[in-house]
This record gives sequence, C-alpha cells and structure tokens, in this order.
Amino acid sequence: MKKLIILSAILIPSVSFAQLDFTVRYLKHIKGYPVFEVRVPSHFTKMNQTRKENNASSLKETEELNELALQRGIFAFETFDYFNNPPVSHHLGATTAENYGANHAGAGLRISDLKDADVDFVKTRIDPESDYYKFTGFTSILVNKGERYNNSPGHLENRIDKKHKEYGNCFLVTFIPAKNHDYDPKGEGLQRKTIPTMVMIHYEVFK
Repeated sequence: MKKLIILSAILIPSVSFAQLDFTVRYLKHIKGYPVFEVRVPSHFTKMNQTRKENNASSLKETEELNELALQRGIFAFETFDYFNNPPVSHHLGATTAENYGANHAGAGLRISDLKDADVDFVKTRIDPESDYYKFTGFTSILVNKGERYNNSPGHLENRIDKKHKEYGNCFLVTFIPAKNHDYDPKGEGLQRKTIPTMVMIHYEVFK
C-alpha cells in the first residue's frame, strides 16, 4: 500500500518575486464567505528543483493528490475559527491549520464587499504588480516557491525523501471579517469590531 504524507509548514511573509504565475477558481462559500482555489505551477517546479539539488528523482504531480490537498484546505476552513484569530503567519497549535497565514485585507474595503468577492477580486490582491501586493507583502507567500519549507530541516527531509514518487499541493484563500483584537470602544478615532482580513492556507501531499 502506498503511503500518503501530508506536509504542513510555517509560512512567513517574504519579499515578493518579480512575477507570479497563478490561476484562481471559485470553490464555494464557507461560513458565508467565498473560498477560492489558487494554483501556482512554479511551486511544483521549484519542488523538483529542490529534489534535484539533493540527488532525489523528480516527482510526478497528480490530480489525485492535488484534490486531496484541496480537500484538506476546505476541511481547515470549515473546522477552524479564523474569524477570531489575530493576523499571523505561523500556526497556532490546534486552533488553525499549521500552514496558515492572515493579514488585514487593505484600507477601503467594507465588510459588505467580502461576501461578493469574485475571481477578479482575488487576482487583484495576489498580483505582484498591484499596489495591494506590493505594500502588504503578505501574499508573497505564494511565490516563496518552497523556501520557507526548505528552511525547516524536518520539512526539507520530507520534501527530498527518495521514497516519494507523486506530489500534490493547493493554496486556498478567503476574505472574512476577523475580530479586531485592538478594538477599544473608548479609544480615539474610528473603532471597528471586525476588520476585512485575507486568510490563506497551503497544503503539500506526497505519496
């Protein structure tokens, strides 16, 4: 029987690369907000480059494992309470998927905008040429191309394991009104109980 291994890791914002290849597809609404699948082909290319540099054979990307990674991400969005978590780029034990990142979705967005988010809305916020991308730095996790995984000895060991023959991965993203942990009803200026927040999850799967 072939063994499945699901790899999850800490994803930390980094400086963006010059170009991002990606496709975006609407999946479904979860807890009232649309969730999107984001595919980044260069992530897989970089995976095999990492294996080549460590004398391991190239992996074959399969629809089966891509789908499994996708379902794991959907499960995480359905299970964990991202509405009350502070913006972070690391896992919070049992309260989030390990490979989770979140950041405020930018000024000018209304909570009411989030339920109407569509593919173009997402693309604008993960396009390296957009002002949103340049100034937040958060969505550059899409183009770290595995560097953050490779910086973890345990995850690198798994990625270059010579027993692995097949691979799949998936990014998922949603925009939600997350709790403002700095909210102070007696504070100065405009106080908001919730803030439009972008949440992203990524899974890698090996067989």
